[in-house]
Amino acid sequence: MDKPVAEQLFDEPVDVGELARLYLGNILYALELASLSLEEQGKGEDAGFYRGIARKLAEAHGASKRVQSRDATH
Repeated sequence: MDKPVAEQLFDEPVDVGELARLYLGNILYALELASLSLEEQGKGEDAGFYRGIARKLAEAHGASKRVQSRDATH
């Protein structure tokens, strides 16, 4: 049986940071889907919790990109 596509991408072990960066868009999308589902269930506070996680991930990614951009120009 063939391995899932995500497993085929890496011949060597990778760390969680690499995976999170690679799949950040997918992770943010999944968190938003979870938030929407929770809102539909009337669990607004829980939805806000997951949106908060997504916001922090997006902010951290933006900060990382700014640092990389700044380092590349110096």
